[in-house]
Amino acid sequence: MYASNKFSSIEGRIKTLLMAAPDLGDRDQIGRISAVLKVVPADAGLLVWCNFAADRDALQAHLQVTHKDIKISRGDAGSPLPAEFRCLVISPPGEKENYSHWVRDPLLFCWGNGKSVGILRSRGAKLEDQSWPEKYFGKIKIGNLAFTVNKETFLPVAGGNFLCHQNTVFVGHHQFAAFAADAGIPSGEEQLLNALNENGNFTRVIRIGETVGREPTRLPHIDLYLTLTGIRRGWRKKYVVLLGECMAIHKDRTPDADVDNIAAGINRYLDAVKKQLIAEGFEPLRIPLPLIASDTLRNASLCSYNNCLVQRSDSGNTVWLPRYTWNREPEPWYPALKTAEETVTKTWESLGYSVQFVDANFHSILDEYGSLHCITQEIRRV
Repeated sequence: MYASNKFSSIEGRIKTLLMAAPDLGDRDQIGRISAVLKVVPADAGLLVWCNFAADRDALQAHLQVTHKDIKISRGDAGSPLPAEFRCLVISPPGEKENYSHWVRDPLLFCWGNGKSVGILRSRGAKLEDQSWPEKYFGKIKIGNLAFTVNKETFLPVAGGNFLCHQNTVFVGHHQFAAFAADAGIPSGEEQLLNALNENGNFTRVIRIGETVGREPTRLPHIDLYLTLTGIRRGWRKKYVVLLGECMAIHKDRTPDADVDNIAAGINRYLDAVKKQLIAEGFEPLRIPLPLIASDTLRNASLCSYNNCLVQRSDSGNTVWLPRYTWNREPEPWYPALKTAEETVTKTWESLGYSVQFVDANFHSILDEYGSLHCITQEIRRV
């Protein structure tokens, strides 16, 4: 049996998943929500946030047409919500908000005893998202499940810069160090462990990137290049983690030296992270982290397969990955990206995971350095 009463980034069936549709004019985000709804298990509920009641009503109607076999419900964030739902679209009851679709970063939902969900607010989120936890999510009630905001401790990193499983917490070192500077790193670690241990049994904090200089601009959070698997193997039973390895994919067959240099810089950082993980007793497996050359160097797109949703449960292990090849057959980089996709699939399958892809356009958010994991948030696992 999995310890589903313990808080983890990967353990337990995803029972309630959060996404947001802040702008109905963003058809790509609506498409991503629809694609997630298609592949999440039938016993999971997708909660979708809208910033305004009229948008909520319009999105509900749109999703109901698209998903005729699924009941799409709606509700107010300030009112009691049903205990069970397949897809529930909510909004503020009256006022209009300006929250983004990056639901991972502003908060951390911590479940433990099945009766309540704790919320840790993050100071590492976008400024416009920082009031989201206390103003709304700390006050919602799903069935008999109450939500409570921790008013004493902040998550010292953005939600995407945090991963945990069993007794270990992984955080992005440089952001953690900046937020813990006033009290000192050891004190920051102690505060974080105390807050998490209301729902788990954590004894160890690993500050990813501690042994190297600043992380590359395109890797602001660890969930873009590091994934926990929950798998131990070999006679030493080392814990396997998946670590990205950047590969430059050129727009045409002419190499772009600037893009190659960016990829090389990213790999210098990732190679240092690999050494750190090995020293900490982990077994890092490398998976492709494609960097697609673009017309402008700034817009070169990093396609992170690490930025995924992982589920370990008694009914089997599943990983949901963004499909960067979706609807992109005419692109000159399609074959290389398809090969990367197949490599990642085989790696997960070798670890005993069922692989499911989310078929939607993720390329339109890559220039903001995010993907599937960044725009979703597990409210609860069971």
